[in-house]
Amino acid sequence: MALLKFRALLTLDPSSADRPGGASPTATLRLGICDPHLAEHRLGYFSALVTSFDGEPLQFGERHRIITLATANPDAVRYLTPGEPFEVWRGHCLGHGTITRRVF
Repeated sequence: MALLKFRALLTLDPSSADRPGGASPTATLRLGICDPHLAEHRLGYFSALVTSFDGEPLQFGERHRIITLATANPDAVRYLTPGEPFEVWRGHCLGHGTITRRVF
């Protein structure tokens, strides 16, 4: 199974730092990713590694941080296309972002 990678802009919501699953972000996080348009149908959910592009720790409240999102789920290419929004989850929504491109 191939690893699929995408570049994106991510904002971690400041209020998520105080909620369960939101403590101590690092440069790499294992998170759930979902397409907000399909969330009510339970479609477009999968796990992924989210890594900061510059290797520095991700911080809550940062806006439009460049990240790399990597997943082994082949369905990701249907949901993560340039310009599409996504949400990151770990028990609850931690933030949101927009896919900028696929990385080959």
